[in-house]
Amino acid sequence: MESKRGRIRPAPMQYWEIILSGLTAFGTIFVAILAIWGDYIRARFAPGKLAIETCDEDGDMVGQPPNQVYYRHLRVVNKRLWRAENCRVLLREMSRRGPNRVFQPIPMPVPLQFIWTPPDTTPSFVTIHRDQMLDFGFIRQAQQPRWEPRLYWQPGNFAGFVGPNETVRYSLQIVSDAYVSERYQVFQVSFDGFWNPVAAQMKMHLTIDEVPGKKTHNRVEVE
Repeated sequence: MESKRGRIRPAPMQYWEIILSGLTAFGTIFVAILAIWGDYIRARFAPGKLAIETCDEDGDMVGQPPNQVYYRHLRVVNKRLWRAENCRVLLREMSRRGPNRVFQPIPMPVPLQFIWTPPDTTPSFVTIHRDQMLDFGFIRQAQQPRWEPRLYWQPGNFAGFVGPNETVRYSLQIVSDAYVSERYQVFQVSFDGFWNPVAAQMKMHLTIDEVPGKKTHNRVEVE
């Protein structure tokens, strides 16, 4: 009995100090793990999520007649709370509607990257916190105007233009450090060939619609 009575028990404050010390040590280790493996853990258990959306806009008319240029844009939206680094949007596939209304593939040797906006001050690889606009394409005022995708580079034999009464589908893919979209997003562009110097009216002659699609064996089958 005397030996039991003579035991020294830690004071309540000492218990809290032990608990706090343990939590501090655990927190330090956890922070170190995140610093080293944070990107892997996030990519494995909470991967990024980015999407391309059409903009409810009239587009931008730049310049004065007879040298005006009409631009249309798309928006890349980050659906996660953390930033997406080194993002870019690639043109992966194209197809043109034929006289029989069946879309035929347009040859593409390599993927091509779209230009972020504003192009003069935005690098080709961007960090997206919430959203970022890109130049989808443009039409120059001319006797025979045509739609051209806005790309950093295109080969000399590029055939993805949209002339009068033509329709082309573009399959886009988002790529970043920790995210690559598994499903291409397909946007259909139709142009009737008419030019109007007012952006709100020009929008009536050029339509851009997203078309549901699915990726199968590295290809997109549009439904």
